[in-house]
Amino acid sequence: MSARLAYLDTLKVLLVVGVIAVHSAITYGLDGSWYLESYDEMSAGVVDAVTALLGVGWLFGLGLFFLIAGRLSAPSLNRKGPRLFVKDRLIRLGIPLAAYTLLVSPFLEYVAYRENEHGAEAL
Repeated sequence: MSARLAYLDTLKVLLVVGVIAVHSAITYGLDGSWYLESYDEMSAGVVDAVTALLGVGWLFGLGLFFLIAGRLSAPSLNRKGPRLFVKDRLIRLGIPLAAYTLLVSPFLEYVAYRENEHGAEAL
């Protein structure tokens, strides 16, 4: 088994922090779509500054996640073989995706419906 690559672990942590920052910024006024949105107006200067800061990360963050995944997939594929590799990925990624799609997302969509678009009408 090979040793962990510390620089990739550090990069993944920074990317996750960036994802949290972008979604938090969207919640509190940046343009975008998220489950909950605050309707308090932020000043244009603050929105511009946050957009400039997080925009670069937003543009390249997902690509870096894919780059890291590709970098780390080849050794695993070589070690396990195609069949076991695909089975392992389906279990590790498919079960959380199915749980989110069936259990978490419907609840969050309901909360978003009540709080954002039709909050006054739904009460």
